[in-house]
Amino acid sequence: MAFQSPSTVRGSAFLGRVFSLEKNFSIGFSRLKRAHEAAVYDAWFREQVQASIDDPRQSMSDEEVRAMFAKRKAALRQCA
Repeated sequence: MAFQSPSTVRGSAFLGRVFSLEKNFSIGFSRLKRAHEAAVYDAWFREQVQASIDDPRQSMSDEEVRAMFAKRKAALRQCA
């Protein structure tokens, strides 16, 4: 094994700690970013649900919507 001066040994240990910190920072940052994105999506989704609840238009039943889209689908098939 080649001789290493104490400063070289300390330097390589320091660099190892720096790279470890960078890796941990990167992992922590990505977790924080995902948490922020999830919170933003959750706020947007809740806003959309509330807008739907507050919509003054009359609601449609599932059967009405299915019938409406079945007609649209049939019309598109005839055009194709």
